[in-house]
Amino acid sequence: AGSAGCSGQCQPGWYGPSSGATSAQECLACQPGSYMPLAAASACYVCAGGSFSTATGLAAACGDVCAPGMYSDVGMSTCLSCPAGTFSGGGASACQSCAAGTFSSISRTSCGQTCPVGQGLSTGPDASDQPACAVCGAGT
Repeated sequence: AGSAGCSGQCQPGWYGPSSGATSAQECLACQPGSYMPLAAASACYVCAGGSFSTATGLAAACGDVCAPGMYSDVGMSTCLSCPAGTFSGGGASACQSCAAGTFSSISRTSCGQTCPVGQGLSTGPDASDQPACAVCGAGT
């Protein structure tokens, strides 16, 4: 069952997917990653990139912001960690690539770490593994 006010319209945080929904049974709650601040809506707005919401039936804009080292695309209900070789500040909708010759900190909040002379960047078999410096092999 949904949420409809005295006028029969769907209340904020709810929407009527069929045109002219007039009863609580026809109203559906906005799902996590979306919200609706207006009554009588036919759809919910999606959270902006860099923000998210885990709530159902949210009437206000998504107010949770991704922490540094994480990102959220539009309409997401959670934030994701930036992959190795990238970083982000708080509220990011995407991660930025590290400059050539640098790699990201383990927290993925910055780049700039470099390997000392005679060492090169080494990564594990999984793209999400933290890069590390390793001694260069002979002739490399």
